[in-house]
Amino acid sequence: MTHALPASQIRRETLAERVKHILEKRIVAYSHGAYDTLDWTKEVAKIGNPTIHYPAYYLAAHHGFSEGYLSNAQAMGWAFVEHIFRIRRVLPAFLKIAGATEPHAIVDLGCGIATSSIELAKLFPNAQLTLLDLSPYQLAAARHQAQHAGLAQRTIYLHARAEASGLPEASTDLVLSTLLFHELPRLQAREVAEEAYRLLSPGGHFVEFDPIQRVVPWTWADRAINVLLAKLIREVYWLEYMSQPVWEICRDVGFEHVERKLLVAFPWVYQVVTARK
Repeated sequence: MTHALPASQIRRETLAERVKHILEKRIVAYSHGAYDTLDWTKEVAKIGNPTIHYPAYYLAAHHGFSEGYLSNAQAMGWAFVEHIFRIRRVLPAFLKIAGATEPHAIVDLGCGIATSSIELAKLFPNAQLTLLDLSPYQLAAARHQAQHAGLAQRTIYLHARAEASGLPEASTDLVLSTLLFHELPRLQAREVAEEAYRLLSPGGHFVEFDPIQRVVPWTWADRAINVLLAKLIREVYWLEYMSQPVWEICRDVGFEHVERKLLVAFPWVYQVVTARK
């Protein structure tokens, strides 16, 4: 015997499907033309490491996508994310901070589609750029964007974990990490900072961009705000990120001259943590 669903449940499901449909239309609109010529299957096969091991923390359903980052969905939707969270509004300020290091070699750990590192590399035409991500789809999108920016001849692509890049020690003078730490559990966040320190030559810089931590000075209010945000934006490790300030991690792993600057794109607030080896 078939039982009808309660009317309230039917309404919830209908509303969820409607919201999903609206978001999909928005994503398509913002990404239109960006990847029209990209053969995802071919590019992922070309750029991906078939022997890679995906750790359990990475296989979580990030942002509500059951496949997490292991599909082209999140890469395709990044232009929409940049729009609703006004990331492009603070990009010039971020580039000014990172560009002050005058890099000769840039490593972007957990690069995603590499918007910030590509823009930075365009400002320094002699700088070598290494883009590293654990998602072959994100990396394929980054490669596509780098080629369109004219950076193909000086860009290396690496399908690897940000906390274990496999790159040589002391091999770069600038390590970037943008919007990565809030996607990591506490242990892996520390390991990424340790890897950044290992990769840098003496005097090199680590520049990390992410949402603001310690939003308000009252612990109970800060946690309440972040519990709400974690549910709204479906971030798996948001509360772990908020409990472990990036600037404290940097000091713990040995960085010096650790500073934090806030970048505001109302109603969103971001932070840039800079540190020197």
